[in-house]
Amino acid sequence: MRLSTSRRHVAAPCASSASSSSFASVVVGARACVATAALTIAVSAISVGCRTTSPAPTDVAAGLRQAPIGAHLAGEPLDLGAPDVVNRRDFIYAVTFDDDGGALAFTHHVSTHMELTVADLAPLSPRFQQKVNASEFDVEDVAFVGDDVVVPSRQGTLRALARVDGRLRREVATGEGLVRVALSPDRTLLAVSTTEGRVLVFDAATFALRGEARVHDDEVRGLAFLPDGRLLTAAQDGALKATTVQNATQAIAHLTTQALSSGERVFLTHIGGAQAVATVRDARQSTSVLSRAAVKRLHLSTRADGATVTVTTPEGPEQLPLVDVGELRARTLSLGAVSAAMCDACVPVGAELVLGADVLSRVVVTEDVGHDELVVRPADGAADAAHLVDGALALVVDQSLELPGPATDLDVAPAAEGGAAVLVSFSAARAERSFELHDAERKGHYPPASPQSGAAFVDVEHFTLGRRFVNGHLGFTVTGAVSPDGRTVVTGGWDKRVLVWNAVTGEVVTERTLSWLVRRVHVSPRGDTVAVAAWTPVNALNDGQSEPSLLLYPLLLDAAHVVAAQR
Repeated sequence: MRLSTSRRHVAAPCASSASSSSFASVVVGARACVATAALTIAVSAISVGCRTTSPAPTDVAAGLRQAPIGAHLAGEPLDLGAPDVVNRRDFIYAVTFDDDGGALAFTHHVSTHMELTVADLAPLSPRFQQKVNASEFDVEDVAFVGDDVVVPSRQGTLRALARVDGRLRREVATGEGLVRVALSPDRTLLAVSTTEGRVLVFDAATFALRGEARVHDDEVRGLAFLPDGRLLTAAQDGALKATTVQNATQAIAHLTTQALSSGERVFLTHIGGAQAVATVRDARQSTSVLSRAAVKRLHLSTRADGATVTVTTPEGPEQLPLVDVGELRARTLSLGAVSAAMCDACVPVGAELVLGADVLSRVVVTEDVGHDELVVRPADGAADAAHLVDGALALVVDQSLELPGPATDLDVAPAAEGGAAVLVSFSAARAERSFELHDAERKGHYPPASPQSGAAFVDVEHFTLGRRFVNGHLGFTVTGAVSPDGRTVVTGGWDKRVLVWNAVTGEVVTERTLSWLVRRVHVSPRGDTVAVAAWTPVNALNDGQSEPSLLLYPLLLDAAHVVAAQR
């Protein structure tokens, strides 16, 4: 347990440290650091150096260790202890703890791929390191969800991997870049934010889409549920919004589209709400058609009875075999059972399925050219008109608040004394990496500290900003976190610094400087550890080892005590 009630306890890290492919057991207190060869595991993502701190008060440390999930430390922040260095070679994008603070998950750029690593913390040792997607598609969030670890991707795919061994358990393609993910308090729903200001709500167990809405006009960088089930979103449009998730009554779907070289607009539909199909529409075709490659990819087959249908191909009418596609969904609209003829020549390059008049007669489709979307509604009077799927949800914005600048992060500590503590972070300008920005930073030129760059508590009852933690970072404040007791605020910025604030006084109590920009900070649910995710300069020498990019700092508190789990 890493805990102290004073500042006079931190010793320098041991001179020796494990390489990126091995682990050392970390023994805290009077016991020496001992390297354990038996823990050597070939996982490039994690390394840990030895450190020593003075032991925590026995009763406090033991009490926290034995307390049930939901218990946490409370006390005023004093300092950060000597850290465990988990990674010193990769760009780390996101980091989180599981519910009891016993495991860590983080996403990172490794050579040609974005990867996910999960590790146990007592002792620090890896479970798995798994490729997620190609490196050009960032993975900027991660969440433990039951037996899985869930990651959204700017590739547009939401994935769940087994938290034990990293096996892919399920995935769903959405057709738009995904940024943040949040689990509802009752653990039944997953909210996912997008680069286009949209929020998608999925069934946490099946990934079936339950609801969606365009909540913002820009990328949603902050996403969190409140204990009462409301959803908070913070975006680069400079707005913070509270949304109620409720049963849907209006049958409507918004489908993001992209242009094909042939001129058609392609969008995603889903078979049974799960398998994504690149789809276009052509009302001139009396029958829907599907490419041979799609039939193979989707594990479909032509009808066993050999049924055929007449299709207009580029070379004239032809009798082609029928394929039963199954129930087709457009977001939360069910288009009903669909059959399609198998015809490669009828499907434009970049698409797999062409919806013909047989399916389009069930809906009314309107183009929203301002958002590159199709708005789809059931056709009035059609016997087989599209309809809402069972359990469809609507997202209704209840409150909105203008922030001092574009939002960059959002954190909720539901166990905080006196109710949930909500922290939103923001910057004076839109936080986007560019060559000009990087070049200025390389020369040591940073934007000045600003009241528009920092973090602030949110009074969710009156929907106003409370105490602010600003004028700290030079330029961009890109992440913020609050401790479970609500007394400690941690912020990180592109000025390479991590600041620890006393949430009661609003003062900075300590800071740390890293080798490059900070991406995310997170306080463990037990309130004893601060995780810092950063980028590190690339080093082609020494097995790729560079400066630390993922660190676990002990959070040192004055008059530390254990707060029992709330019931």
